[in-house]
Amino acid sequence: MKTQSKEYRKLENVEPFNGYLFRSCYYHQLIAAYAHFGIDKNYIMMNYLPLYSYDPKTEGYAVKDLELFSPSEMEEYTGIRVTAKRDSANVVRDTLYHLRRDRPVIVAVDASLLPYRKDVYQKLPTIHYLLLYGFDLGAKEFIAMEHMYLNSQIYRESRIGFELLETAFRGAVRSFGKENQRMVVAVQRIQKKTDVRPLVIGKNYSEEITASYSILKKLIAHLSEIYDREAGYFENAAPLPVFYGEYAHRKRIQKHCLDRCLKDKQLSALIDRIIDNISIVLGVTQKSIVMRRYDKQLGAKIKGRLEEILSLEKSVHDTMSHFYRKGRQLWE
Repeated sequence: MKTQSKEYRKLENVEPFNGYLFRSCYYHQLIAAYAHFGIDKNYIMMNYLPLYSYDPKTEGYAVKDLELFSPSEMEEYTGIRVTAKRDSANVVRDTLYHLRRDRPVIVAVDASLLPYRKDVYQKLPTIHYLLLYGFDLGAKEFIAMEHMYLNSQIYRESRIGFELLETAFRGAVRSFGKENQRMVVAVQRIQKKTDVRPLVIGKNYSEEITASYSILKKLIAHLSEIYDREAGYFENAAPLPVFYGEYAHRKRIQKHCLDRCLKDKQLSALIDRIIDNISIVLGVTQKSIVMRRYDKQLGAKIKGRLEEILSLEKSVHDTMSHFYRKGRQLWE
């Protein structure tokens, strides 16, 4: 291990979260940065409520990530300030400045410009986040937290050269800077704390949760209609396997988050049943598309699975509506 000096520095206790895929690489890197200051990952993971949304312009359904606490509230609870910038005239210089002051830095890059990322290199621009928590001036490299392919949950220590970081960062700014305000994010402790205040929900979220269920109900009805008739089935069903895969992924994240909050075995079992049903619907739909075979009886069975998903989701949403209420302590 190298000795800490003006030429070499590595922040301590930066620990990756490799338990499962959580939201995006940005949040994995934020968890690792918080660990440097001794802040438990639960403070990030519990500040998250997945709800269903509908965009009338695109007629598309999606999962909306609702954060329960504002940045200022999170700062108050944890004593950690997260400062984001849209751009940097010299990202290498700015990163060195923060690291010398004990601040991990999350930097947005275009992963298609990183030669070691074989999965996306020289393909479409792909926004990605690196956590930089050390430097080696002799080698002109940063110590980084990185994973080696999209959707990998295994993050580990890596290195990236100053010049390559600057190139990949500028690519990210060109492709994503207009709509993304988190291009350079410094994480710092703003005051010394011996403990962290409990997270207490400041408002009732029952209205948002009820609206989410209403949107999901319409979505399930829309999906059921696709299986009702052969005309147009293959065209309408073509995007469904990707949708079901994403749906199951989101439910797994929700299960892990609610497990941490509620520690409710019955609720966990309900979400497991939802995921099982989604997996069955995905498999059957995929098979029908590959074999180019429409079967109305099979379609009826899929509709039965979708109805069961909706019933299970109703129970989950009701439990969430009761839990996410004003004054509720989120984590002890």
